Formats: sequence, structure tokens, C-alpha cells
Amino acid sequence: ISKTRPSVNSAGLSRMQLVEAASDALRNISIPNGPALITFWGNRGVGKTTLLTDIADYFSAEQQVQIVKINEIGKSTIEEIKQGLSEKISPLSLDKSVVVLVDDLDELLRSDSQSFFDFERTVVQPLVDQGNVLILCTSQIELNQWREDDVRIRQVNHHLQAMEYEEAISLLSDTEIPAKRAYKLTLGHPNVAGWLKEDPSLTDRQLAYKAWKYFLEDMPADAMSIAQIVYQFPIFNIFILQKTYAILTGDQLGYLD
Repeated sequence: ISKTRPSVNSAGLSRMQLVEAASDALRNISIPNGPALITFWGNRGVGKTTLLTDIADYFSAEQQVQIVKINEIGKSTIEEIKQGLSEKISPLSLDKSVVVLVDDLDELLRSDSQSFFDFERTVVQPLVDQGNVLILCTSQIELNQWREDDVRIRQVNHHLQAMEYEEAISLLSDTEIPAKRAYKLTLGHPNVAGWLKEDPSLTDRQLAYKAWKYFLEDMPADAMSIAQIVYQFPIFNIFILQKTYAILTGDQLGYLD
């Protein structure tokens, strides 16, 4: 892998160190117990998929790197994923580096945790043991649940946070939206910046509705009813929350809830 500094097309300069972390891992993939599985984690809309795309674009410029993507991981069986990867990787020489991209890996944990561990045992561990494969994943949560020793030793998590002020406003520099307002509207989320680039005329109310749909649409009703109360508190206090919840809803809020 070239030691030239990678460029980041759309994810922001603060993500440069994450691109470099992936580049360093692939450069040293043959070192025993070095990183072979990297998870970039963060909340929705923070740019995880964009980061994977930027890394793939960077690696694609290297002739000795093969990019393999696992698409819609929750919609394929583990055996289908294994077979698909085998068909793409097996014909390659062991001298050729391979980067496997897995977006939304935590989808397996949300749907069925056993599928996650089956994926680890059937797909991840053999790739890690192969010695020329770097697996790059995204997740909304930090992934430390790995059971296999070979995987735990060679995995690392990187927290992907919102973009800095200068990055957020630079994405919207051609929209004529004032800098302070651009950052206030996006809060550093590339996804929100993308909405504004497509339609700079969005009002605060329209943008708030899009954000509601995107960030909160899948939140369970019980969690939503609690969140609508607790977000108003300057600090969290379970006793006050229980009392307030009972007054506002007429129902008791159990501690485990």
C-alpha cells in the first residue's frame, strides 16, 4: 500500500485519521495479532457509509488491493454471504490484499444475536486467519461482543463523531446558507448536510420533520414516550422521571423500563 496521505472526498478532514488507520492496518496485515477487523461506529447520519465509500475509493486506486462488499447483510443467509465471498476471494493470490466492506453489521445483533455469532464463526474468523484480508465494518454501537479469541485479538473500534464546524459549513459552501446557520441546522451530520445541498430552501420545520423521520422513525413507542419526557430534564434522575411519567401519562414507569 502506498504511504502517500489518502484524500477524503466527502467525509471531512476529521475523518482523515480513520482512513489512515485503515491504510496502516492493511499495510501491516501480515503482522501477527495486528488489526484485521476495524469497526467504525457512531449514530445514524454521522457519515459511516460515506467513510466506507471514501476508503474504498482510496484503496481502489491501488492495483494490489481487491475490494469486496457485503451488501444488505441482514437480507442474506450466512451461507449465502460465505459463498459469495468465497467466489470472489478464493481465485485471488495470497499476495493480493483484500478489503471486505460490511455496512451496518449491528443489524445482525438487532434482528437476531445468534446470527451475529454465526457470522463471526463462519465468515469473520476464517477471513481474519487468512492473513491478507482486512474487514472494515460500520455499526451504530461499539462492537466488543466477539466470542472467538482470534477475532477479539485482531479487532479494534473507532468512534465516528459528528463533523467539526469548518467541515460542516464547507459542505454547504455553495448553497449560500450562512455558516452559523449551516452548522446549527446540521449539527455536524453529513446526512443532514446532504439534504440541504439537494434543497437549500428547506425551512427549519421541514428539516426538523426530515430529521424526525430519519433519526426517530424506528424508535419503539415505549421508548419514545419516555424520551419525550426525559429530554426536558437538565440532568437525569430516575425518581423524578418516574413521578413525572406517572403524572403525565397516568401509567407507572418500572425501573427496568
